[in-house]
Amino acid sequence: MLPAGAALLVLTGALLGTAACTKEYSAPLLDQQALLTGRATPADTALTRWRITARTTTYNGQAYDLYAETEACRRNNYRQFLIDTLLVWHPSQQACVTPQADTVAQGYWRLTDDGTALILRNDPDLVRRQYTIQELTATQLVLFNSEKTVNGSALTETVTLTAR
Repeated sequence: MLPAGAALLVLTGALLGTAACTKEYSAPLLDQQALLTGRATPADTALTRWRITARTTTYNGQAYDLYAETEACRRNNYRQFLIDTLLVWHPSQQACVTPQADTVAQGYWRLTDDGTALILRNDPDLVRRQYTIQELTATQLVLFNSEKTVNGSALTETVTLTAR
């Protein structure tokens, strides 16, 4: 189990939750935006559903498999990066609670100007986290974050999402 001090930082990143403004991207960033959203233009109707398939963290040199600790009912929850920078989390058909809403939470996303990172902000906490994009294809997204905790300890996180 992850120590409490690191748990808060990891919890804020769990939502994978950015500035809520529409940004015009250059051609290479438009390609990345299309991969994230599944939409090359606002007229496209397909939306990519991203599901976390691996999530690990290292805290003070100790590795933790957070995906293995995820409840089975949450493993099929998915996220959608909407073209207007809204990020929405949807529950799977196997609900952890009944009744459940169609949308669990939402936040905002944007690509950095050089396209090497994805900035996520969850609402209502407005916790902002920047992830380095290690891989982005039509079927896989791998994100990496490294930061210091309040007590100065090193915390890293790698999240793999698979499109479905």
